[in-house]
Amino acid sequence: MGKVSAVCADYYRQTLRLEKLSDKMFVMREKEIPYTGQSKAFELDAIVESHIQSIEAYNKALNAEVEWHAAKWEVIEMLHDFGVPHNTRITVTIPHELEFEIWVHDEKTVHFEKTADLSSEEDEDIIILSGKRSSILDDDNEDEEPGKKLFIYTRRTAENDEYFTKKSKVDVEDED
Repeated sequence: MGKVSAVCADYYRQTLRLEKLSDKMFVMREKEIPYTGQSKAFELDAIVESHIQSIEAYNKALNAEVEWHAAKWEVIEMLHDFGVPHNTRITVTIPHELEFEIWVHDEKTVHFEKTADLSSEEDEDIIILSGKRSSILDDDNEDEEPGKKLFIYTRRTAENDEYFTKKSKVDVEDED
């Protein structure tokens, strides 16, 4: 992925992340237990815990907003530096995920629109971490099969911004 694609993909992902964390923050604020005269320690503990969780969700959303603003301005400045006129739609592809168009509307507004979903069931076995496939590793387990190597895949999911790992055996040609 080139520099323009990487910057635009980062803005796309930061926008999704900000939306998710903002939603979570609002839910946590709504679930926060108010003090209404409770006098038992376990009740006060629950109030304090819900307040702490609410503050943590707020701080995560605030940090996500700062990162989102930085990503937005990186897109704006990059396109401005190259003289790309406002409202010029640029098509960006995130391999095995999606294709989207992104454009700068004015001096401070960036928009994007998803145009294609590139994920499929097959892609669930192609796992990407920071844009790179993990290397083929020898399997040191006792169930080693001749002519097979172990691929360890790690993928960052866009939905929940978490990582998962999957292992699978693949056929490899002899290197002799």
